[in-house]
Amino acid sequence: MAIKLIIYEDNSRLRQSLKLLLGEGKGFDVVGAFPDCDAAEKQVHKLQPELVIMDIDMPGIGGIKGIKIIKSVFPEVKIVIHTVFDDDNRIFECICAGADGYLLKNISP
Repeated sequence: MAIKLIIYEDNSRLRQSLKLLLGEGKGFDVVGAFPDCDAAEKQVHKLQPELVIMDIDMPGIGGIKGIKIIKSVFPEVKIVIHTVFDDDNRIFECICAGADGYLLKNISP
């Protein structure tokens, strides 16, 4: 059974690429892809993902606050940060907010 996934990424090309790359296989069912976390609580409630892929820097509610919002209401949802930052402090801040892991954007598909 495919894992239900939501993507939060403000770069529209990258968001579309992730949606296509992850949605074509049998492992993931991309149920939503959004440019910000402003409505994250409602979106997660409606779409019921098991996994969220989250950018850190986005307009409006950023990724770190988005993690806190999602985890406070849906602690069972796994969140993986997808970021260009390999700064230990930023990643540590995400993990402290509740992220379950991270991937750097400069890795190959």
